[in-house]
Amino acid sequence: MMAKLPLSSVDVYRSRNPIRGSFAAQLVLDGYLKVQHSQVRWLRPLFKLAIHLLGKTSRLVRYSVDGTELVLPLSHSLPLIRAILPDALRHHGRIATYVASKYPSLTGIIVGADTGVSLAVIRAQTTFPILAIEPNHTQHRLLNRNTLTSENVETECATIGNDALPKVDVAPLDTPIITLSMSDILERHPRFTEARFLLLNMGGISPSVIDALVPYLETVQPILSIETTSKKSLPTPFLELIFTLGTIGYQYTLLFNEFGQFMASFELSNRELLEELHRYQLNAPQHGYTLTLFPSNDSDVARMARSEEYLRQ
Repeated sequence: MMAKLPLSSVDVYRSRNPIRGSFAAQLVLDGYLKVQHSQVRWLRPLFKLAIHLLGKTSRLVRYSVDGTELVLPLSHSLPLIRAILPDALRHHGRIATYVASKYPSLTGIIVGADTGVSLAVIRAQTTFPILAIEPNHTQHRLLNRNTLTSENVETECATIGNDALPKVDVAPLDTPIITLSMSDILERHPRFTEARFLLLNMGGISPSVIDALVPYLETVQPILSIETTSKKSLPTPFLELIFTLGTIGYQYTLLFNEFGQFMASFELSNRELLEELHRYQLNAPQHGYTLTLFPSNDSDVARMARSEEYLRQ
């Protein structure tokens, strides 16, 4: 079990002011979760309003994700989502277990790891080594805190670009963001050179990252999950990038809704379906989905995943 650390000891800063744990923020979150299924649900809007107001101050709270205690910003959406749908986001862990059943020596990469929520979900179901890449310094420090006692986890604070040499971008919090090529990152983390599973969170990365990842995807052909969280997380040429994956060996797709519930499976060559899905998200900007793409040589994993997800429905 992860040892508890005082929230005030977390070395995280926003601009020049430390982000501190808040007793009030924790009380509000715990209260909201308790009234969610009680007879006093009429209090829920009041708690949501308090969460919204306190969340703007970047206060931190403790929240357990599948047995792992994480420190998260109060504004994080997961506690509110899981209060309604307890299985939300667990599809990432299930996909990881399907891949691990074929590749016993599996390693995986999470790009846009945020504070470690997806990592905790996957780690609850699997134990293979994971490289978590997060470009935001504030989120990366929380990620490091949240993986202090996790085995087989490495982290990297960088965004992925095409340039071979590091460059500095302008960050919102006046903190430089380091851009590295995928080959540079893998030189620093060599055991992930042949990772068979890659989770790409579009909500936490630059739109150019998929394009920069294409040479790696073409060479290694990992099973790829792309999580979109909103209209804002989609790069403009999103469909073109997805279609590009179809030309470099990716063939099968599983579709999950924003809560991780399985919806459909289809071949990547079905351009009309992908275009309709893309239009749906553009017209419903608050909703996201996950596309899990399988290369042709992993069609057996795709079929197994499809069968298992059907059985869950």
